[in-house]
Amino acid sequence: MECLPSIHNARKILEEEQSAETYYPVFKRIQDSMNKYLRKKGYPEQVEVYDKSSLRARDYTGWVLKHDGSIAGKSHHDSTAPVEIVSPILFDRGKEENWNRPVRCIFQALDDADGVETNDTCGTHFHLSPESGAWTLEDLKQLSYCILYFEQAFEPLYWKSFKERGERKTYELHAPETEKPSRRIEYVKANWAQNRILKDYSFEQAVDAIWEKKTIWAVAKLMNAVKYDEDHQNDYRHANNQQANNPQAPAPADADRNYAWNFENLRTGNPKQTVEYRRPPGIQGANACINWGRLAATFVRAATNVKADADEVSDTMTRFPIPPRHVNVGELKEFLKPGLPPKTTFEDYFGDFFMGKLGNMKVDSLK
Repeated sequence: MECLPSIHNARKILEEEQSAETYYPVFKRIQDSMNKYLRKKGYPEQVEVYDKSSLRARDYTGWVLKHDGSIAGKSHHDSTAPVEIVSPILFDRGKEENWNRPVRCIFQALDDADGVETNDTCGTHFHLSPESGAWTLEDLKQLSYCILYFEQAFEPLYWKSFKERGERKTYELHAPETEKPSRRIEYVKANWAQNRILKDYSFEQAVDAIWEKKTIWAVAKLMNAVKYDEDHQNDYRHANNQQANNPQAPAPADADRNYAWNFENLRTGNPKQTVEYRRPPGIQGANACINWGRLAATFVRAATNVKADADEVSDTMTRFPIPPRHVNVGELKEFLKPGLPPKTTFEDYFGDFFMGKLGNMKVDSLK
């Protein structure tokens, strides 16, 4: 019994590798089709199929197609291949974007490839880090503060996306299971309202808990708190015991990556060192991808420019005139404006992304 978790993990890895091999011809067909289009258009981007030996895949220096077992077809007998497209590292410095054009090129090539579709098991994820490559403890605390403060204001943005995909116009995190969209919300939980630790805290208590943390990983574990049931707790104890006897054994699962904002990559020794924004739905168009990416980057820029210290967290900051439980989309838009590129209006930057987004309507409490 002591060995079961290791056997299970080995079997899962083997199944993933076998699945990737099974779908390789499909991935290769998509690759060939996309690269043919990119060459014809004179674009420098090229796509390759993931391979463990690929330098581009390991260093994130090129576009890569890879197997993603979390993506499901319409039925168990569906012959579609679950593929993820991973981008190279792209830069957004606020004043200029080097990622807008290549993203459009890739989506054009994807549109030109036959038989590519998205469904409600797909997601769009953005990994963000400072240009220096290293997050500071202060910046992560500031970002965490703003994630909690504006958690409700983000919700209507997802409502429009669900509506556009033929699902419910409105969506509440705690709606009955039968009323939820079919997209698996447990993989993009709210960092406050669905956090095992923070969900029972007031805003002031939650921010106090963030500010008292002394390390980056302590902040990460709080923002991505693991929800333990009896089975998970047993797995955790098992991993702890294994690590005590063998430092090379897998670490216990003390952070859960399946949150809207995932801090798990900040684990010491992880080469990525990114904060991942996981909440946007699966998309098929370049405009939506760019707007969600702009939203994530602009939010992080604005959040890390907010200055507050531990003595101020119990008071409402003058930058945020509305109490935390009633922040709306209009307030979020005002907050984002300082993060826009110079001499750029909100409408020029985001187009109609925020159009009809309930500008001054208050969102009901998520608790």
